[in-house]
Amino acid sequence: MKKIIAFVVLIGICHHIEMRGDITDNRCLVQKRDVAEGVWNMAQHRSNSKIVGYWISDWANPGHPLLYRIRKKTDSIYVMDVSSMSGNDWAEGDKMIEKYVNGFRTFFVIDREDYYIIDNKTGHLVVGDNWGYITTYEKYNK
Repeated sequence: MKKIIAFVVLIGICHHIEMRGDITDNRCLVQKRDVAEGVWNMAQHRSNSKIVGYWISDWANPGHPLLYRIRKKTDSIYVMDVSSMSGNDWAEGDKMIEKYVNGFRTFFVIDREDYYIIDNKTGHLVVGDNWGYITTYEKYNK
């Protein structure tokens, strides 16, 4: 988002300079192109992240359910994102690693004791920590 705002500001500044005739070379055009390519690459990277699945729960906020999704960020890192029910704005949450434990796909939060297990039968997401079971997020078909 910061890059998009920077791009819009840069376009405005360059347009103003170009309209005044204070620029004789194409510096602004090159800068606009470079920033635009960076924003495009950032958007492409996010859209190419593989989504593992979506879940819904009001456990953390009773009466106001939230959407959760797990997406693959890199070859070995997954991320748990959280959003309102609109699903328009996602906040990046815990970074996790994936392992199979007793045949269940399990995501362990890096630097914490929390984990998420995908139930093979229902697709629900079981949440726990080193003390045991916490809650279950229901599978959500988006």
